[in-house]
Amino acid sequence: MSDIELKQDPITLEFDIEFANGDIVTTDDLETSIIISLFTDKRANDDELPDKGTDKRGYWGDEFELNTGDQLGSLLWTLERRVIDETFLSKAKKYAKDALQWMIDDGVAESVDVIVERYSSDTVAIKVDIKKPGDVQLTEFQLKWKAQEIKR
Repeated sequence: MSDIELKQDPITLEFDIEFANGDIVTTDDLETSIIISLFTDKRANDDELPDKGTDKRGYWGDEFELNTGDQLGSLLWTLERRVIDETFLSKAKKYAKDALQWMIDDGVAESVDVIVERYSSDTVAIKVDIKKPGDVQLTEFQLKWKAQEIKR
């Protein structure tokens, strides 16, 4: 099954739908699934909220999820505007792995490995290696996330 292809702008780091010759580009790789899994805001529990906030966010479609407890997205958003230190990188890696666990659970991937590294003072690089069932090699995806951007 094909997905709409999302591409990351190398300057702004924003994602957008890819077009070619006036048509939406589709893809059979997992990059769009990875982008949606990582950058959709998963609903947070009270103890996961940043700065004692009250907005738990979350994807509205989770209200209709057939598998009770399944939630789309990640908690990366709870790390926004935090200092990028070892604690940050460790949490970001955990949140990314948790967000991609569905790929293993649903048999889309045999294994998923995540590496999160500081890219610049306000940006992290997220590398995702996926081994698909039956494949002999990993498929590698690299994304950047501007963690320190001030949202308005």
